[in-house]
Amino acid sequence: MKSLIKFISISPSTVLVLTIISLIAGILKSLSIILIVPLINLFEFSQKQNFIIEYFIIFLNFFELDYNLINTFFLIIITSFAAVSIIYVSMFFFQRTVINILLEQRKNYLNNFTSIKWENFNKLKSGEIINASVDQASKAFVSGFIDTINLISYFTQASIMILFAFIVSPIFSLIAIIAGIFSYLFFSIVNKSIIKYSNEVKEYNKIYTVKLSETFHIIKSLITLNKLPYWKASIGKIQQNWSKAFLKLYMYSQFPVQYREPFTIILIGVLIYIVTSFELTDLPTLATLLILFQRISSYIGTSQNLYQTVLKMEVFYDDFHQSKNFIVKNTYTDEISGNSKKINTFKFDNHIRFQNVSIKYDSTPIIKNISFTINKGDIFILKGESGKGKTSIIDIIVGLIRPSEGKVDIDDKDLNDLDKYVWRDKIAYLSQKPELFNASVKENIEFFDENFDKEKLSKSLELSGVVRFLDKLENGIETNAGEFGNKLSGGQKQRVAISRLINLTKDIFILDEPSSSLDERSASIIIDLIKYLKKAEKTIIVITHSNTFDTISDNILEI
Repeated sequence: MKSLIKFISISPSTVLVLTIISLIAGILKSLSIILIVPLINLFEFSQKQNFIIEYFIIFLNFFELDYNLINTFFLIIITSFAAVSIIYVSMFFFQRTVINILLEQRKNYLNNFTSIKWENFNKLKSGEIINASVDQASKAFVSGFIDTINLISYFTQASIMILFAFIVSPIFSLIAIIAGIFSYLFFSIVNKSIIKYSNEVKEYNKIYTVKLSETFHIIKSLITLNKLPYWKASIGKIQQNWSKAFLKLYMYSQFPVQYREPFTIILIGVLIYIVTSFELTDLPTLATLLILFQRISSYIGTSQNLYQTVLKMEVFYDDFHQSKNFIVKNTYTDEISGNSKKINTFKFDNHIRFQNVSIKYDSTPIIKNISFTINKGDIFILKGESGKGKTSIIDIIVGLIRPSEGKVDIDDKDLNDLDKYVWRDKIAYLSQKPELFNASVKENIEFFDENFDKEKLSKSLELSGVVRFLDKLENGIETNAGEFGNKLSGGQKQRVAISRLINLTKDIFILDEPSSSLDERSASIIIDLIKYLKKAEKTIIVITHSNTFDTISDNILEI
């Protein structure tokens, strides 16, 4: 029952509306079956009156209709089609509602994921993030929820039919209910196994997704170190374990599906024998009760199958929420919702000042008591060996992490008091590794900037040196850069990333090892760019371990 409650909580209003619709459908379907009694009675030479026929005739008289074959058959068709039509139409709208819920959940998950504390990113696995958003979310909010509302619909209709069966023949219905309970208990013995192997299938799917995601990041090492066969073998083992779990899950979940039919036939045979032996009712009523019982048995059987499917989906529901909750717990609340108290109207006029700033990761000090000032319009060089905290300082400036101790001021305003989004609009950033995506060179340069006009694009191509190799590309600036920019050389990728950086509406330019992928001749592009930005009175912060930029710098901080 807990499983159902989880999925019902996704949209209780949808479940309530469905239950009402299912009640109406159940009544209409029951009436369409019960009307078989007066229909059969019309074919007998001597009509036997019973309460069903009596009430039916009263109904016809109310509408001034005759008790005949055409009117009876017409009402059977009307009630039957009306029942299935309201279910069919309502399910379409429910499906649309569920899809909207899924889209909203994925949107929230993406918002939370992209707002996670920067120092906690190393705790995440890209494969698990992808798996949670794509696989787990869809199975929880589409498959699991749809199966739940279908289960409720079938069970509600079956309950209404049982009520009508009791009205027609209490003894027959009691025997049928006892048989149905026995059937349900018998086929419920596989539920624990279904949960167990569903969880295993889910886990192996997750591990497989993670492995595939990792393959993209380490493929070069796998090939050059000749480890690809071993890597493939480890993935193959995961697939083998998945296939074993999947087959066992299939075997247990199909057991009630396949064996319920002969079980039901046997029960119907026993019921017919009991009714005829003890003359519990007449032939037309018996025929109607058998049809009702067959429909009830079918709906309850379908409900049980759906419940077992819901049990399979529950593990995905739990995993998605665990993943979502983990991410939410590791985010800054103001990054998600936007804090109205933050200062969101300010200019960068003077300086960025670090005062006794320290940074710790998991109790390990990375930077301790560092103080310095970056003045507006300066070329500020941040030098030092790897692991000394240069990147962490930049992460503080752009608002990715917060100092463990100390304070950072922007024009004498605490950085933590500034609206991060407004502050970041003043910053242009070049990462150490060019971060390109699977799109054209032009799209990678414009980077979703609708204001990147032809003049700005032309200037950025010239200053970055991209113009030097465009003619060599198959489709020029419209050439696809490939996934992670893998269709371009290291130097070409770096130039494209530099071209994206050049936007004179920004106040601060941060360059992280800007010449790392360029040869000595091409590195002069960076020096020319920095000089150009200096003339435009921009503040330039360069992270480097070399002396390339010392002669043009205004201030150098070695850590």
